[in-house]
Amino acid sequence: MNRIEWICIACLAALLAACAGVSREYVLTGKLDNCTEKYALLNGNHAGEMDTVAIAADGTFRYAKTLGTSSMSFLMLEKGGVFPLLLIDGTENHLEADLATPGQYRITGDLEAAYVFYQKHIKDFSQITEEQEGSFKGLQTAYGGYRQMILDRLADIPDKGFHALFRETLERQILSNLVTYWGRWRGKKAVSDDADYNRFMEEVDLGASQYAANVLLFNYLSWFREYRLEKGGENLYQYLLSVVEEKVKDPGMQQQGYEMVFSDMFSKGDSFGEAETVYNRGLQLVTDPELHAWLIKEYAAFRKLQPGSSVIDCEWSDVEGKSSRLSDLFGKVIYLDVWATTCRPCCAEIPYLAKLVQRFKGDSRIEFVSVSTDANRQGWLNRLAKDKPQWKQFWKKDFSQLYNVDIIPRFMLFDREGKIVTLDAPRPSDPEITGFIEDHLK
Repeated sequence: MNRIEWICIACLAALLAACAGVSREYVLTGKLDNCTEKYALLNGNHAGEMDTVAIAADGTFRYAKTLGTSSMSFLMLEKGGVFPLLLIDGTENHLEADLATPGQYRITGDLEAAYVFYQKHIKDFSQITEEQEGSFKGLQTAYGGYRQMILDRLADIPDKGFHALFRETLERQILSNLVTYWGRWRGKKAVSDDADYNRFMEEVDLGASQYAANVLLFNYLSWFREYRLEKGGENLYQYLLSVVEEKVKDPGMQQQGYEMVFSDMFSKGDSFGEAETVYNRGLQLVTDPELHAWLIKEYAAFRKLQPGSSVIDCEWSDVEGKSSRLSDLFGKVIYLDVWATTCRPCCAEIPYLAKLVQRFKGDSRIEFVSVSTDANRQGWLNRLAKDKPQWKQFWKKDFSQLYNVDIIPRFMLFDREGKIVTLDAPRPSDPEITGFIEDHLK
């Protein structure tokens, strides 16, 4: 059968469906027992795929809409209750749940078999891990075998719309787990330890998945960054811009990639003395008007935070609520800790910082300072009452914005004259920290 014949048959099928009055809407009805909410949020994987579902006083609801594209989604209630949904036009489904029994629900209708299939897939897929398979190559092999097995079983599900959706979702899940492989063993071994993974990352086509526009692209660039640093890091950000330009073909994703590279450089600093070159190259590569304006603005702020620049002064308050200024501490070298009580890595550094303070006890050349960015001042005070730190403590919830800090804990070093030495000093747990501080006290 040739292409024209196929087109004729497709058009005839569409016409017959229209004449027969077949609805192409996606329809979801339901009954939620013990529900006190008036609305639920229907949220999917794709940008803009968000809607509200009105819930009657007796817990019943009906949602009908022509969606255009199929997707995996969730029906979410503010006070609890999250239900996975398959959004496929032309299907009618019914959800029943008792909110007094979390985690239990039933979906019937056109996609009932598909829901059972997908729930089992989620459980089975999660059992495939690198720990179990022993290596990246083993993980790839396991996913390959699983793909063949699950697609064979997919043939038993009657709804063909689900077939296409599941195939797309499965490939996204596999690609996601393969790309993010490095992030799961980060810090346990060198980036270059797994040659199979490195080869995969060099060759992977991120354009094969729309999901790559956010999470995967970030992981992809993070791996390239660490891989480059392991090899010395020369011209790091020029290299990352080239990676985005050459390997990310989708224009929208490419612009996001450039933004990620510059955000990383602005937060980490100009360690390789290439900021101006990278900035000028970025002005040529960034074509999105809003991103272009952002780049100009952020670079101007970034230049003010480079080593040798004056510290950005600010007012903060101590545990008694008394206000003072950062500049009041000038005259000594300042080792400053930016933290929050809700940050576990921050709290993990506290015992090491306490030992560091003890190591330099009585040395009038240096001042140790912690500034909390907690939104809740009382939470900060409660933590200090428990820990009883023996060094200066201040609270300024917007301190991170002043210094373009995107991840905490962050440790900074300022010299006696109030100039920036570095905004990314070694952590107290770093074995080199004592020597680092001593070198800057000379």
